[in-house]
Amino acid sequence: MTISFRKGLFSGTNDQEGQDVNSQLVSEACSSETPLANPTRKQHDWSWWRSIIMDSWALEIVSMLFSIACFIAIVSVLIVFNGKKRPNISYNLSLNTIVSILATASKSSLVFAIGEAISQLKWDWFQDCKELISMQMFDDASRGPLGSIMLLGHHRGRSVVSFGAAILVFMLVFDPFFQQILSYPTESIKVEPQTGNTAGLENAAFAPQTKYFNSANLSDSEWNGASYLGIWSSDFSIQPQCPSGNCTWPTYKSLGMCSKCADLTSVARLDCPTSEWDSSGNATVSYSGKCEVVLPQGSSSATTITLNVVDGAISNTDIETAMIWEVYRLEDDYDNMTYMDINRPQLVLAEASLGLHDNKIKNDSMVPGIYIEHVTECALSYCIQDYNLSVHGGDTIFQRGSGDFGQVLTLNESLTTPGYLCWAPTGTPSTLGIYATTIGNESIGMNTSAFVFCNWDVQSRPAPVNAARILQMGLNVAMEQTAAAWTQMGLQNTDITIVGTMYSTEVMVKVQWLWMILPALLVLGGNVFLTLTILRSRKKAAWKSSVLALLFHGLRHLDRDEYLTNSAMKKAAENIHVKLQYCDSDRRAMLNEQ
Repeated sequence: MTISFRKGLFSGTNDQEGQDVNSQLVSEACSSETPLANPTRKQHDWSWWRSIIMDSWALEIVSMLFSIACFIAIVSVLIVFNGKKRPNISYNLSLNTIVSILATASKSSLVFAIGEAISQLKWDWFQDCKELISMQMFDDASRGPLGSIMLLGHHRGRSVVSFGAAILVFMLVFDPFFQQILSYPTESIKVEPQTGNTAGLENAAFAPQTKYFNSANLSDSEWNGASYLGIWSSDFSIQPQCPSGNCTWPTYKSLGMCSKCADLTSVARLDCPTSEWDSSGNATVSYSGKCEVVLPQGSSSATTITLNVVDGAISNTDIETAMIWEVYRLEDDYDNMTYMDINRPQLVLAEASLGLHDNKIKNDSMVPGIYIEHVTECALSYCIQDYNLSVHGGDTIFQRGSGDFGQVLTLNESLTTPGYLCWAPTGTPSTLGIYATTIGNESIGMNTSAFVFCNWDVQSRPAPVNAARILQMGLNVAMEQTAAAWTQMGLQNTDITIVGTMYSTEVMVKVQWLWMILPALLVLGGNVFLTLTILRSRKKAAWKSSVLALLFHGLRHLDRDEYLTNSAMKKAAENIHVKLQYCDSDRRAMLNEQ
């Protein structure tokens, strides 16, 4: 048996003309006839479904459906795990591994179906007279991207097969695109409380209670301790309970202590004694008196001035140039004073600094040479503040809003007596109801939801001590820290809990859906290409990539009707034995039937 090529590959070779041509080709190829052995035919009982698979597009359609199913499975997996914690899968499999397996299965099935479609189109291509090299181009294109690139260059995109070849070329980036789909950022996610472990997951901050600012609940030593802490420490932050190191709390209001300061240099005046002497004489005398810094309201300062006069002239002076004094304290008489827009503050202190003009000091008086450098006044009082608290990475972020210093007024006179005052936030109506409660041995009127409390003992609010330390740090800083220390004291004694939300840092799954566009288009394009190929060749035999079609339809003495189907050719091929032999004349290799 020898292979014979002739024009019209779909035509048979069993007619007389074909036999003559084949005989001529064989005669020219070999100088002697190779004896033909009687073929040994094996009988096989082929099942009907095998013929259907080989002679139809069933296998390719199943492959394409499998490719679509794998792609849908990938999308489903991504939808399920997108935005969730990275899963722990059995056998140490990762989500990337599962996606990669499904992507490989989808790609392999898609490439197989497209390759078969390209192979089928080559039989359609040779319905017209074409270059024989096109047979090799189609075969190379069905095998992979390199052959597809060569076919695209030859056809220049002007044939249906170019569509399939382009898909095979773009299949090179099918896997890399899937590798870019998944990323694993770290995010803070809310931790839900679990039964039996609520205490461990509970994150709480604390809000000062009104009752803990009443002297019946806190001793003088605790107030004094907080005052000392205010001028010797600077850390008064809240230390909330946050086991995970990442927590947030809703903004909440809380009672505390606040400070407010103002510069009164422009309105303060100096009141000093008029100590004069006869500078024309030779007097030697010592004078002592007090200079006062007088403010618009409240107590004045008192600083002692001592000077020595020798022979009618000032020899030396002794004056206290820096001073701190108590301007106002809320006493039992409730004098209804207002400082810096704060009604009846708990405590008001002032700081003053005096200077001397040497050139203004006269021989008979030093008063003209004394002047005020600056005066600062600060008040301490109850306030309501907004608290913003959070913990990030173990670091506490604590922010206070501007304070509402509230007001002192009489509420619910059926419960109170005349002169029985209450502290309440600004805007609290005088008709607000309060209830009686006992703290220690005292009866207190309160409305905790409205931050109202009554009948507190103002005598136990000590002023900050150690004037030298206050002068060193500045009165405004000292009062601010004292207010924070008093507020912290309330926090440490409260039993009101502000519950927040705890977060844990987890590795999350994030799907970058844009990387899915090209793979989806390739799967869709593969389906369209296979459908076009099936429709285009629906009236032709489905030879596809079968090499037997070339062999059988190039053999002589074979009836063309018997070998039109792929399954028939394969069945016959199982019973035909050939051998690649060299002809004796020119040593050409030919397949000869044995």
